Amino acid sequence: MNSPRMRTDAKAAQLSARAGGHLTAIDALRAVAVLAVMVFHMQPSWLPGGFAGVDVFLVISGYVISRSMLQLDSSSLLRFAAAFYARRARRILPALLVCLMVICVATILIVPDSWLASTNDDTAASAFWGLSNYFMMHYGDPYFAPRVDFNPSAHTWSLGVEEQFYWLYPLVFFAWLKLRTRTDAARLIAHSMLASLTLASLGYSAYLTASFPADAYYSLPSRFWELGAGALLFQLHENRTATQRPRGAQLWISFALIAAGFVFSRESAFPVPWGLAAVLGTAGAIDGAIMAGGGRPVRVLSSAPLMWIGTRSYSLYLWHWPVYALLRWTAGLETVATRIAALVMIAALAEASYRWVETPFRRGFRRIPPLAVIASALTCVLVLWYSAGVLEAHRRRLSLSVTRQGQIWHPAGWMGADSPGATCHVSRFYQPFAGGGEWQSHRSGCQGHNVQLFVAGDSHAPAYNTLLIRLTREQPYDVTLYFRSACDFMTLNVALHAHTPACRHYFAALLDDIAKRARPGDVLFLPALRLPRLGNQWATYSARTVQDTWQELRAAQPTAVAEAAQGLKLLEARGLQVVLEAPKPIFPSPPFRCSDWFNRHNPVCAAGLSMPRAKMLAYRAPVLHAMERLKDRQVSIWDPFDILCPHATCEAIRQGIPLFFDGDHLSGYGNELLYPSFLEFLRALQAPPGLSG
Repeated sequence: MNSPRMRTDAKAAQLSARAGGHLTAIDALRAVAVLAVMVFHMQPSWLPGGFAGVDVFLVISGYVISRSMLQLDSSSLLRFAAAFYARRARRILPALLVCLMVICVATILIVPDSWLASTNDDTAASAFWGLSNYFMMHYGDPYFAPRVDFNPSAHTWSLGVEEQFYWLYPLVFFAWLKLRTRTDAARLIAHSMLASLTLASLGYSAYLTASFPADAYYSLPSRFWELGAGALLFQLHENRTATQRPRGAQLWISFALIAAGFVFSRESAFPVPWGLAAVLGTAGAIDGAIMAGGGRPVRVLSSAPLMWIGTRSYSLYLWHWPVYALLRWTAGLETVATRIAALVMIAALAEASYRWVETPFRRGFRRIPPLAVIASALTCVLVLWYSAGVLEAHRRRLSLSVTRQGQIWHPAGWMGADSPGATCHVSRFYQPFAGGGEWQSHRSGCQGHNVQLFVAGDSHAPAYNTLLIRLTREQPYDVTLYFRSACDFMTLNVALHAHTPACRHYFAALLDDIAKRARPGDVLFLPALRLPRLGNQWATYSARTVQDTWQELRAAQPTAVAEAAQGLKLLEARGLQVVLEAPKPIFPSPPFRCSDWFNRHNPVCAAGLSMPRAKMLAYRAPVLHAMERLKDRQVSIWDPFDILCPHATCEAIRQGIPLFFDGDHLSGYGNELLYPSFLEFLRALQAPPGLSG
């Protein structure tokens, strides 16, 4: 038999839902969600599916937004929409804009300009307008890519999904509000509209998960069903009365589903099917807690610490990720001390944001007309977005990092034109090529005959930009540089069949283009990383990882060398001179991340910026042996090793000046250092027989 207290609690919960009162159960769920996300982002192995906490948030948002919309003026669509958007602007934008501006200033001050940070600024700029999810989907990285860990505004993708949901949902809710009490066919439309959209989104999400994982993860159409689930639950509650019995079993099952999502969800099957665990569990928990008055599971979760976390979950979500990302750029996030420091900073920033930004704007400005609130919010977004852009334009003047010395650290940018002499003009331009691109440099009005230098390989080819641009400025060379990301040409360690069809098409087009344009005496330069990396821009690799990679490359090497010889026959027939770049020294740590006072003690720097010369010579010996198999009178080897490592120890930074930008790509200064050797090699290559010695 149900006690009067149980019946009273259940009825009070339902009345609270209709009147817009505060719901303790929602805060408990928010606390669980944000803690799961924070744990996963700090160390994924601790909670492999913790990213599903975002899905819990989306279901909660769908429910809470619907619940709050009942209080709005629904006398007309314009009044209803204006009141809704004004409330959302007060709730979301102030804390978000403050966070984004702090992120912009912090990244300008301490984050070096690099591939690892190349999407950071555009992600933040897109986040001002609620579009960071689409930027990351089309121009950035999948959610689980290493570069995302170093992007301080990457977490705003989920806010983008919510903000885009707001574009459509007020219309759906207003139609439901107006038509739900009708007795004709309009009533059926009202009650089926949201359900149809939610089911369609679920089906589309399943398709995208299998076919286009990044789109499935980031896009609103693939995530609408999660917000829709919360909104549908609210509509269901509006048509039901509260039960008179606490649903303890339902709540425990719901929490078990959420926990299963946190533990077992995997990126390869997300959002569908694994997102269903968190979504159904959250919907069940909300239903059981609100319609049945909570029960023991909710009372267990409603402790003071969890309530503090739950009420500040938005601010905690906003600040946890930039703190993590900026620590990864500086002190690191691997030690107990840095992790404790991170949590302290997050708690302090979240409390400050909640107390002095989030709460005052959420509770205040209610007497200002909604349209004025919306106009003011848009103006603030525009001004701050523009201000962030101005700051970014002055990055090198404001940066605290030594990498602001662009000419020393970075290879030169390709675009532009210069005139080394009154009668000789050099123009440089870019154009698409076979899914990638080609950068061309042409000399006109110059005396003498220009030699064509074709350059192809991997990312080490554009890393020679400074050298190549100087060559076209000072010597009679026209340069064409080919590059397509993830399509590494003639590295001699990957067989052709291991490449994607798109890469194979690119390789064929590249050889065909060079064969058509080449003249006797022209040169093809093939720089590439032909050794297993000792580390990347975001990590140092273990000896076991390097050894395993070496074994894979060595196994593929005979086939890759044979295929390269076959491909070069066509070019040799055109009288083309082929130059292979012998392996340069490589290093386990990236100099650009380890050269400032605020980052040189990062764990990624522990392996150091030097390597024994003897060890590097032995390490590269198998590659040189393979290259020797291709060497003949038209295939030559240019070896920059002795210039970059003249002593017993190879150093990435020599007397405070970087030879390398990261563990294997040359710096701008490294380019200048190698220029005389490369020029001398080209001249000897093209000298008439008998004169080259």
